[in-house]
Amino acid sequence: MAQSSGSFIDLRSCNLVSRYVQGPGALKHLVSLLQSLQAGRVLVIAGKKTMNVLEDYGLFKLIESTGASYTKLIFGDGPCGAECCDEEIERLVKLASRESFDVVIGAGGGKAIDTAKAVAHMLKLPLVVVPTIASTTAPCTSLSAVYTCSHVFKEYRYWSRNPYAVIVDTKIIMNAPAKYLACGIGDTVCRYTEVADIAKARDVNSILKQLNNGETLIGLSAAGAMIGAVLGYGEEAIKGVERKEHSNALELVVEAVTLLSQIAYECSGISGLVPHAIYNAFTHLRPLEKYRNRAFPCHGEVVFYGLLIDMTLKNYSEKEIANMMRFGRRIGLATNLSELGFNNIDYNEITLIAEEASKELRSISPGEIVKAIKEVERLSSKAVKRFKL
Repeated sequence: MAQSSGSFIDLRSCNLVSRYVQGPGALKHLVSLLQSLQAGRVLVIAGKKTMNVLEDYGLFKLIESTGASYTKLIFGDGPCGAECCDEEIERLVKLASRESFDVVIGAGGGKAIDTAKAVAHMLKLPLVVVPTIASTTAPCTSLSAVYTCSHVFKEYRYWSRNPYAVIVDTKIIMNAPAKYLACGIGDTVCRYTEVADIAKARDVNSILKQLNNGETLIGLSAAGAMIGAVLGYGEEAIKGVERKEHSNALELVVEAVTLLSQIAYECSGISGLVPHAIYNAFTHLRPLEKYRNRAFPCHGEVVFYGLLIDMTLKNYSEKEIANMMRFGRRIGLATNLSELGFNNIDYNEITLIAEEASKELRSISPGEIVKAIKEVERLSSKAVKRFKL
């Protein structure tokens, strides 16, 4: 934020999605949304499996009910696979440019949604996001995490506006595997350390004092509510999804993952810097021969592990780190390298992770990160014994 001259406080800004609808059966609101946009031609971007899910839940019939026509473009159908990368973005833009559209619908998980954001931006069209899993905090944000064709993190790309609308049908989310929701919780709870930092930085009797740094009340409030929701209701929401039962806990957690996380980040600057740097660094293992044909843990799972690294770097007590590990284990998140699927990782690979993360973090040395990784391994082993997990 640029500070003004004189005694005025810093300017505050807040990026928000224009319309957010959430709940079981929320997909039906697509009809009025398309009508308000006067959409005659709709471009739908989603992976193959997601297209089938959209068919099962009647999305294409809803489009037709408005009198509009649609074209499907399969995300991940190019040589790079299901990756948000320049090659896939350019492929989809080229295909979409053969016709004229009024709106783009991007559906699925984080990578498909981030790719749809890029395509909509390049086509200069409004974007409607329909998450079919709550696995990341991507749906409402005005950025895309862009990777290389070999799945290595490249950069965050910021767009001039947020999605026009986000429709989250929690009936669809409820019927997806619970693991996806756990990943979304991992991607959200990584802000835990930053929310604590904000709380410690301001006078507890005056939230307005923190606004001198440009944060907004809505951003700070969303940050606290977000962490409270995922920690307080995360386990209950996961159990409900495992039983395929709708619950208020699910609604609260999904709102935290998809909406509150975006408000907290784009209205108060909370970014999850260390946890996401750790995830980005892990992607540098993917081109190695050893990992090319192996399943890679989900974004939120590695980000949660990055939160444990962050807590260690910031000298949180063993008890608080152990409690966070216990929470993660109870909802199905990994707390050590072996659980992440890196049981045979070697020192050179750990050093590579530390070096790449340090490039992004700058103020933290590779040596400090290696030390933190070792400490998390030790604490995880201790926590497993303590809590008998």
